[in-house]
Amino acid sequence: MNLKERSEAIDKKLIDHLTKLAESKQKAQTKQKEASNKYSDALKDGDLRENNAYEEAIKDLQNAKLEIVEREDEIAKINGSIGELENYVHTPYISEYSTVHLVLEEGDADAMGIPDEFVFKLFPNGTSVVDMGIISCDAGVGATLIDKQVGDKIRLKRDLLGLSAVYRIEDFY
Repeated sequence: MNLKERSEAIDKKLIDHLTKLAESKQKAQTKQKEASNKYSDALKDGDLRENNAYEEAIKDLQNAKLEIVEREDEIAKINGSIGELENYVHTPYISEYSTVHLVLEEGDADAMGIPDEFVFKLFPNGTSVVDMGIISCDAGVGATLIDKQVGDKIRLKRDLLGLSAVYRIEDFY
């Protein structure tokens, strides 16, 4: 497994995800404009206490604004992370921007609902998109891996199930 190539593929996925977030933000802004127009129209319909169109417009405006704020937050986190990608230097210890390969050493990963092995990249600033192979250094697993080396082990727990699994760091880039 060439982790450098996997790392570059994850970077590309993150940049593609950023494009999709920007498109989603644009759609939310369009929804906000439409809801604002509905709000203006509803204001013209008299008594606001019994005006369903007014209530719906308020709810639509709030939902659109929330969606915009969420997208802006995600975009800011990713932009903050992407800016440092080119400065990554591989060291003997796992750090931000390391791409890590973990292999199950002991435990029942199936019962925990997790795979026998993982490959993911660690990002700062709370950037996590697990299905793309991106985990935040602030997350439990990410924080546990910082400053580890090849051969070190980490324990993943599912407290609610009372289960755990031990993974060995097979390699990292």
